[in-house]
Amino acid sequence: MTIVTHSFGTGLIKSSEVNTNFNDLTSALDSITTTNLHESAGIVSSQLADKYGLSPWSISVVPFSRDTTLSTTGTNALYICGTADTEIIRTTTRVQSSKKASIAFIEVYCVEKVADTTDPKITIKLDDIILGGVGRVITTDHVSDASGFHYIYNSNPISNPLINFDNNQTLKVLIGGQGNSPKIRGVTVTLWIKEELAS
Repeated sequence: MTIVTHSFGTGLIKSSEVNTNFNDLTSALDSITTTNLHESAGIVSSQLADKYGLSPWSISVVPFSRDTTLSTTGTNALYICGTADTEIIRTTTRVQSSKKASIAFIEVYCVEKVADTTDPKITIKLDDIILGGVGRVITTDHVSDASGFHYIYNSNPISNPLINFDNNQTLKVLIGGQGNSPKIRGVTVTLWIKEELAS
């Protein structure tokens, strides 16, 4: 930080010199940069204008293939869905004490699905709350439609996340055939987590 304009000794101090020094201090405080902050300054996220980060949490729900080769394609690599929703994955959330976190956006990717009158349906729950309100029917896949992406989100998902969550809640992913036995493989769920920054 730049020193003030006037240094005082034992002589007479002028008011204009004091005012200039105060102006120097005001200018210096208004121009603080990261180089002026010590590593032990102790700034916390609540003091930041933008205190949230966005990061992906990706979960492999159904493997790419149950065969021994990654090049296998076709019905012998597909998994048969149960007629009712079946829980496939269960995991827990982790949030640092006193920090806030939420699920802003969910991306579901499917390599391949084969309908059996109905398509597979995926349901994602936080404890017993269905995210997005209802399960998402997998109507397209990468093999047949060159897409395979399905999304669950609110409008303006960063400022209006799907749901807030606390530490040690249970996240569940279920897949079902809607009363029939469609087949599916290569399902990944990516949750975009908006979380308050922590040290």
